[in-house]
Amino acid sequence: MANVVLVSDMLRGFLEEGYPLYCGERARRIIPNVQRLLERELAQGSTVFFLCDHHAPGDPEFDMFPPHCIEGTAEAEVIPESATAYNTQM
Repeated sequence: MANVVLVSDMLRGFLEEGYPLYCGERARRIIPNVQRLLERELAQGSTVFFLCDHHAPGDPEFDMFPPHCIEGTAEAEVIPESATAYNTQM
């Protein structure tokens, strides 16, 4: 049975070291499980949507958090591990 799968914030800015809101190695542990889920769902014909955080320069959110995931930067991209599902489904 095909489903709709929503994947939230699997972004380089949160899951790759070196970005201001990197969530750490513990957060990266979910990547293999998410990948298995995506592979299984795509094989069943499901549709995958990635919900992505991105901001314009000067976004008011930067009053609370450091500038992050600015639109058009690598930081705002879906992690490479999920890029195939992203490119196939979006």
